[in-house]
Amino acid sequence: MWYYNTTNDYRYTYSTDGMNWTLPTYPDVLVANTNEVVPGGDTIWLDQQETNPARRYKSFQVDSGALKVYMYFSADGIHWGPQQNFNINTLSDRTTFFWNPFRGVWVNSDRDSAGVPATPNQAAYDPRVRFYSEVKT
Repeated sequence: MWYYNTTNDYRYTYSTDGMNWTLPTYPDVLVANTNEVVPGGDTIWLDQQETNPARRYKSFQVDSGALKVYMYFSADGIHWGPQQNFNINTLSDRTTFFWNPFRGVWVNSDRDSAGVPATPNQAAYDPRVRFYSEVKT
């Protein structure tokens, strides 16, 4: 299991029974001799359709300042390669990524606001909405 910690990175832990967890340490991860394995992001995905073993695990990271999405790839979910551009932009810091098997694309679902102007019958308002974008890799 990967969990998000206070340093904004993902750490890895495992359990054989779902009750007792082991916090392993690795000499060659993001922060040496810890279980901090990949820079923080929004989703870690085990891609069972991936044919390249080195890209089996994917981590999506949102740079909300630049509104860009980056990916990291891993063969084992513990040792991750360098950051790569994902070719999709984002609109907010609350983003969800998932694989759409029906269309064969990665989906970015963003939460943001959409200003609605005033009309003669209603004042302007700013509802929360979801935006959808997709990309093939």
